[in-house]
Amino acid sequence: MNPRHLFLGTRHTKNKKSLRERFRSKIRIGDEDECWLWMGALSTTGYGQIRVNGCLQFAHRVAWELVYGFISDDLCCLHRCDTPRCVNPRHLFLGTHYDNTHDMIAKGRANYTNSAKGEKHGMAKITAADAKMIRTLRAAGWLQREIGVKFGISQVTVSMICLNKIWVDNLSALR
Repeated sequence: MNPRHLFLGTRHTKNKKSLRERFRSKIRIGDEDECWLWMGALSTTGYGQIRVNGCLQFAHRVAWELVYGFISDDLCCLHRCDTPRCVNPRHLFLGTHYDNTHDMIAKGRANYTNSAKGEKHGMAKITAADAKMIRTLRAAGWLQREIGVKFGISQVTVSMICLNKIWVDNLSALR
């Protein structure tokens, strides 16, 4: 299957965007060595998701296929950076299910209590540094909704950050 031929699952041909166009519109691209964060839909475990031919696919797996080609079903697409929302192809590598499990255990991610906080939480949309910048921008007079748009989060989340109700664990470490 050639990913360039994949389109949004509608029956009409008018205004269809290619998978590549839809994909690029949902990522925050940084430098080559930085994580490129998925800003679209997330799974319950925090991995990006995108619909391909009517089926939800993991965004990091689609990123690999768009750049390097098809991945067989017996292989997993793993993250070197351990950031579930990262879709930077340079941070991805292929491995078996055994490799994936071994990688998780070796990197200390085999925690089944769902106690991850901040950046380590799979659903996190920002980093601790982003939270600090959000507080700085708000103090400089930016509107909460403007900040929310810049970081891909809601105005309510910006408010909670500025009130130190969330993203406070590493607040003293960033000062």
